Amino acid sequence: MSLPPWPEATCVVIGASTGFGSYLARELASRGSRLFLVARQQAPLDAVAHQLRQQYPTVVISTVTGDATNLESMQQVARSIAQQTDQIHLLINAVGKSDRGRLLDVSTNDLQSLFSLNVLSAIHGTKSLHAPLKKAKGTVINIGSLSSKFAPRFLGGYSVTKFGLAAATQQLRLELAEDGIDVMLACPGPIKRNDSATRYAELASQRDVPESASAPGGGAKLKGLEPVWLAKQILDGAVKGYPEMLFPAKSRLLLVLLALFPRWGESILRKKTS
Repeated sequence: MSLPPWPEATCVVIGASTGFGSYLARELASRGSRLFLVARQQAPLDAVAHQLRQQYPTVVISTVTGDATNLESMQQVARSIAQQTDQIHLLINAVGKSDRGRLLDVSTNDLQSLFSLNVLSAIHGTKSLHAPLKKAKGTVINIGSLSSKFAPRFLGGYSVTKFGLAAATQQLRLELAEDGIDVMLACPGPIKRNDSATRYAELASQRDVPESASAPGGGAKLKGLEPVWLAKQILDGAVKGYPEMLFPAKSRLLLVLLALFPRWGESILRKKTS
C-alpha cells in the first residue's frame, strides 16, 4: 500500500476543472504523473488540461467528462479510463460544495444536493474505479474540510455532509485495506481564493444569517491556506500513508478538547466563528 515514484504513477482527479481540484492536478503534473482529469463540463476541463500541457509538455494528460453525483456516469468514466490503463495508483475525489444558513431553514432538496456533491461523489468515484485501484494497490484521497470535524453555526448543510464524508472515508479505509488500498481524508480549513470575501454573501443574505457567516469558514478566525502549498502537503502526506490530515494542524487541539470536554470546546467554537 504505497505510491510509486510520481513519474510512474497514474492518477485520476475527479473535480479537476475548478477550485482546489485544479491545484491538485497542477501539482501532480509538476511531479510528472500520468493524469486523467474528470469533471462535468468539457470546456473548463479542456482549459485546465491545455494550460497544464503547455507548462508540462512531457506529461500525458487525458480528460473525461462525467457527473460524480451519478453512478452510471462515473461507471462510464471508468470504462473510458479502462481503455487506456488497467491500473490507477492515486484517485483524488475533489468534488464538493459549501453552504450557508441555519440548518432548520435549509430545504430538503438542498440537503440532498449537498449530500450528493459532498458524499456520494466520493463513494461513486471510488466504487467505479475500485478494480484498477485494487490492481495497483493504490491510494484514495477524499478532500474533506475542517467541517468534517467541526460543525459551527450558520454553515447550512455543509458540516452535516462533510461529517458524512469523514464517516464514508473511515469505512472505506477499513473495508479496502484488505484490497491493499489506502484511503486518506484531507481536512483543510478555508483555502485562499480571489472571491473569498464575497463568494457566499448573497446566499448568507438570502438565508438571513449574520454577514460574518459569508466569510471563509463561516467566519472562522483562520488564515486562508495557500492552495499550492496545501496541494503539496496533501500529496506528500499520501506518500507517507497518513489516514487523515488537518490544516491548520493546531485545529487538532480543539478536536481533542471537544472530545474530552464538549461544552468547553463548543464555547470556544462559538467564539471563534460567526
